[in-house]
Amino acid sequence: MTAESTRSAGDALVDWKALEIYTGGDNSIAVEIYQQFVKASATDGAALAAAITGCDKKNAVHFSHRIKGASRMTGCNALADIAERMEHAGRDGQWEAVVGAMPELQSRLDATLTELR
Repeated sequence: MTAESTRSAGDALVDWKALEIYTGGDNSIAVEIYQQFVKASATDGAALAAAITGCDKKNAVHFSHRIKGASRMTGCNALADIAERMEHAGRDGQWEAVVGAMPELQSRLDATLTELR
């Protein structure tokens, strides 16, 4: 854990207890899940950025939804919150809000993935 993970639960990049429901407290399983999350989220983040750059609204919603779900499951709730805002904005036709949130999502994604590596 880094200094980020010692913040209060509301500010933390990762809620380390979130996976206990899936792992029963087995850290080796948690490590495997986080490794998969890092790989998938890096790929999904790049795909989301490409969708936004290409004005591909359908895929922007799709990849923001994937990031939201994976982040929520692994306790990366701040990242999930941003992705959820983007997903809802995209579904509601608020493209400018999707585009405007991408820098915040990218920054949080980068910080979260750094925390988990």
